[in-house]
Amino acid sequence: MKPWKWIALTIALILICAYPAAAQQSIKVKNATVTSLTSGKCVQTSTGGLLTDAGTACGTAVLGSSTQPYEIHLGIPGTPAASLIIPDTCAQTISFPANFTTPTSVVSCGTNPGEADDYIIKVAGARIGDISISTSCVATLTTVSHATESCTAGQRIEVDGPATVSGANISIVVVGTRAL
Repeated sequence: MKPWKWIALTIALILICAYPAAAQQSIKVKNATVTSLTSGKCVQTSTGGLLTDAGTACGTAVLGSSTQPYEIHLGIPGTPAASLIIPDTCAQTISFPANFTTPTSVVSCGTNPGEADDYIIKVAGARIGDISISTSCVATLTTVSHATESCTAGQRIEVDGPATVSGANISIVVVGTRAL
C-alpha cells in the first residue's frame, strides 16, 4: 500500500474515533466542557461556541477559565550562528509573567553549552527579558522589569543569540497567557 494511503487511513480512523455518533453528551475541547452536543462533528470557535462544517450551531461550550497558556516555540537546529535572531509574531495579545514563571517558560539543549550562553528576548525591538543557559543546560529566565511584560497581537517577538555560542540544538519555549 502506498504511504499516502496509510496516512489517509490513519486520519480516517482518528476522525471516526474522535467524532463518534451524537450519543456522546459531554466532551473536552480546549479548556472547555461541551454540553448538549447535537451533532457528531463540531469545531470550537475562539469564543467557545461550537459550529458544524456548514456553520450551524451544534452545542454549547462552557469555558473553564478566562485565560489560557500561550506558548511560543523557538527552535535552533544545530549550532546557532553568532548573534542569531529567531523571529516570530504574536498572533494574539500575550501577557508574560514576571521572570517567565507561572506558567513557566522552558529551555532544552541537544548539546549543553561549554560556557554559559546568554540570549535576549525582545518585543517590537525592545528588550523585555533574558535567558541564561548554564553548562548543564539549566536556564534562568528573567524579565528586565522583574514584572509582567506583554506582546500585542501582530507585534514581533524575537530571541537574539549570543555573539559566541557554545551549545547546540537549543529549544526555547516562552510561555505566557492570553485572554479568551
